Amino acid sequence: MFIDKDFIIIDGVLKGLSVSGKKKIQQVKEICIPENAIIIGDDALSNLEIEYITFNNNIKKIGNNAFKNNNLSNLILPNQLKYLGKQSFANNKINNMQFGNNLKCIDDSAFISNKLNKIVIPPSVTTIGEKAFAKNLITEVLFNEGLEQICDYAFAHNNIKKVVIPESTKIIKNFAFINNSIEKAYFYDKNIKINKNAFIFNGITKKFIIKKRKKEDI
Repeated sequence: MFIDKDFIIIDGVLKGLSVSGKKKIQQVKEICIPENAIIIGDDALSNLEIEYITFNNNIKKIGNNAFKNNNLSNLILPNQLKYLGKQSFANNKINNMQFGNNLKCIDDSAFISNKLNKIVIPPSVTTIGEKAFAKNLITEVLFNEGLEQICDYAFAHNNIKKVVIPESTKIIKNFAFINNSIEKAYFYDKNIKINKNAFIFNGITKKFIIKKRKKEDI
């Protein structure tokens, strides 16, 4: 079991494992983040073969590459978390995940190359970064009002069947949903900007719909 002295924490930022922590991680693959950590720093806990992580309720930011290249499968993010850094959970085995209610930004490649199947984006999220959920196994994604932009390749290379875009969304960028199985796409706002090739290489048939969404359509 990890204890506070197994971590390096400076001014609330968890920088990595101490000497004792590095020894312990060779045998113990479950980590509990200490209460005095507010930020998980860049690269802090990457490449350690971690299988399970428990967060305290004070974490507000998870930095770039923080948990990259581990063996996480289940993930419950803390409710106070506001920002997920670039590649923060890239290259894990995550197939089950729960977001908190205060998350604002999911940055580039945050969950690239995992095993996610179904996800619910909380209404607090305004931005989904480039390749944020690319190369997963996603068949279903639920967006909520509050989302403003979906960036390049955000959901590329999945198996999504249908998307319902909320009224708050103003732009879907290049190749955002490339290489899925989408046959229907519903948009509440007909003035939404859809960039070049946002939906290229999908199961586009006569059923593929882009129009002002009505509740009875869904």
